[in-house]
Amino acid sequence: QSFSTEFTQKMMDTFIPNSNWYYFEDIVKATQFLDTQLEKEEWVNLIITENNKDLNGVEFIEAIQELECEYENKYSEFYIPKLLLTENSESPSLYKSTGEPLECFHYSKSEDIDLLGKFIKSLCISENFHFRKPVF
Repeated sequence: QSFSTEFTQKMMDTFIPNSNWYYFEDIVKATQFLDTQLEKEEWVNLIITENNKDLNGVEFIEAIQELECEYENKYSEFYIPKLLLTENSESPSLYKSTGEPLECFHYSKSEDIDLLGKFIKSLCISENFHFRKPVF
C-alpha cells in the first residue's frame, strides 16, 4: 500500500500530472471497470499492476488480455500497454497458464523511480498507444 501511494504521487506530480488514476485491490472489480470503459469507448492508456504475495498481477494481465481479444473485432489495432511491478529484480515467470507469453513490460519496485517515471511517461505519450479508432 505505501509503495503504491508514494509511487502514484511521484508519477502524478513529476511525470504525468494531468492523468487520471484508478486504484483497485480486486482483480474482478478492476477488470469490470476496464470492460465498462472500453464499452463506453473511454480509453485506458496504461495499466500498472503488482505481482507479490497479496496481489496476482500475472492473473490480472491474463484477464486484461482476454478482454483485449473480446474487443479486437470492435477496435482496430487494439492494445493496452501493461506494466508489471514485482518485489525483486528477477523477471517472474511471465507466461499465461496456457504457456503463451504474457504481453507486458516488467520492472522491479526497487528500480530507480525517475527511470521508471520516464518510461511510464514515454508509454503514455507514445504515438503507438494513442486512442484506438473503432472499426467501421
